[in-house]
Amino acid sequence: MINKRKQKKINGFVSKPTTLSFLILLIIIAISIPLFKNIKKQYEINKEISSLEQEIINFENQNSELKKTFEYLESDQFVSEQARKNLNYKKEGEKVVVIKTIEQQNNITNEKKIFSKESNDNSNSNLVLWWRYFFY
Repeated sequence: MINKRKQKKINGFVSKPTTLSFLILLIIIAISIPLFKNIKKQYEINKEISSLEQEIINFENQNSELKKTFEYLESDQFVSEQARKNLNYKKEGEKVVVIKTIEQQNNITNEKKIFSKESNDNSNSNLVLWWRYFFY
């Protein structure tokens, strides 16, 4: 009999609309908490994927630029350009023109005067000539 009374109380308690609504609300909350955690984690993963895709695009662009540079460095055009620039080579039929500034011309004429054998001043000793070379 006691069991029947307790069971009636429990059945009466569960059958009330407010209690039933409260239980349903608890079940919905219990289900929705992990769901929201999963949604948040999925959003973070998608965000990381998009940043990594952007990084991949940047690396591919850098790679293509490096390939172009490498191809240019291996080309005959680069080799001939460097030979002309650094080794003073020229192609057949080319004429080289050297343009000197006024300052460079003055330095050259001063050097010619200092080291010229035709110097009128015979009193210039070797020491004086070296002095002029280094300090003029």
